[in-house]
Amino acid sequence: MKKILIYNSGGGLGDSIQIIPLILSLKNHYRRSTIFYLGAHPNHFEGKLKEYNINIEIYDPLIDKKEVQKIYGINAIQSPKVNYYDAIILAVAHSEFLNLGYEAIRNFGKDSNILYDLKYLFDKSKSDLRL
Repeated sequence: MKKILIYNSGGGLGDSIQIIPLILSLKNHYRRSTIFYLGAHPNHFEGKLKEYNINIEIYDPLIDKKEVQKIYGINAIQSPKVNYYDAIILAVAHSEFLNLGYEAIRNFGKDSNILYDLKYLFDKSKSDLRL
């Protein structure tokens, strides 16, 4: 596969944020391919995130951190801070996250954090939000 087109016609910022892991996973798997992202909305990564004063950090041991910063302007970190985040979004089901465990992941958040498990990595009772 040489060229991959991802078209996001979704509802805007939320869809754009959710599609980041897909793009990064494809880039990791198809290293010799060119991935094109075509969104129906303006670049939310540069515009809306700053407008709403939203700071996003991505932690994924399998991605190219410099590339994420360059393309999306989002900080890909070496490891999450403990007791720091208001919301934690599990957007990929890497075995690294399963091995890390629910408690360790939950502890990255503040006492009143929200855990959004997009990939059903943990039992439903442990997630505040799911698709």
